[in-house]
Amino acid sequence: MPPGAPPRARRALACAPPFALVCLLGAVATPAPRQGDPPVPESATLRYRGIRPTDPNGRRGLRNPERGFRTETLIAEPPGRTEGVWGIPAHLWNRVGPGFSRVNWLADLRRFEPDGVTLTQAYCYLTEYHDGPIADAKLRSLQHTFDALREAGAKCVLRFAYIKDYPAHPEPPTVERMLQHMQQLRPIVARNADMIHTVEAGFVAAWGEWHVNAHVIDADARARLLDGILRMTPPGVFVQVRYPGIKTGLVPRIALRPYRPLSDEVAFGTTPEARIGHHDDGVLTAPRGMEGYAYAREPAELGDLRDLVRSETLFVPM
Repeated sequence: MPPGAPPRARRALACAPPFALVCLLGAVATPAPRQGDPPVPESATLRYRGIRPTDPNGRRGLRNPERGFRTETLIAEPPGRTEGVWGIPAHLWNRVGPGFSRVNWLADLRRFEPDGVTLTQAYCYLTEYHDGPIADAKLRSLQHTFDALREAGAKCVLRFAYIKDYPAHPEPPTVERMLQHMQQLRPIVARNADMIHTVEAGFVAAWGEWHVNAHVIDADARARLLDGILRMTPPGVFVQVRYPGIKTGLVPRIALRPYRPLSDEVAFGTTPEARIGHHDDGVLTAPRGMEGYAYAREPAELGDLRDLVRSETLFVPM
């Protein structure tokens, strides 16, 4: 989506290559036979048939875990809420009520299941907890969301945020309050890590998009928040930032050292560089969709950060 615009797209391109079918041929190591085991043939011929359009469900998309297109939804809202809730998808008009319901977004996900869709981008707003801890009812509702995803055989790209539109109302929380919320969310995120494809570094600015006119602009405060998001997110689940300059600018403040561009030697580890990927909400708005990368060129020695993103996405999601 364009910077500054509310999320409207029903489907967005996820951070991975398109569908692929790969056939690997080669030797497979087997343990030495034990006494009494049946003889093992030296070779075997397997005939690969594949899927034909005339097969049952042969024209349906292959299930494509953590790849391809995705739906987009609010999650963990009170049932029936209409204020601040997005409109329902067109294919559900006159079939469901206007208020929020978990049934609605699950129906949307199932609508595209025949196309192989297994992902939804899930926005969890914490707006009403700007001046206090997250209520137990909200945490239970979030757990119910993960339970529903598990039952549906899908995963989410998870983003937390406070501001649904400008001007912000009520006032967004302080840095300390957001860090407290991350501590509250940490157990439930860890418990459901198998249902989370990636965690987008939300929390800051409208829709969690880290705009330059966000309510937290101090670099040290932003570094504390990004560090808090990393601590909230279990190892093995990537965090994604919307602009590459967020990563290159804040990681040195978190790690207290210069930024280390990813390579074979340092990728897939536990450093902030290895755990943080990228997402561009406007990647399909070409030719202007990459402007968010053009103005985020710090530190200067890293050059045009589009080149950095191209090289890093060999190791982290985009």
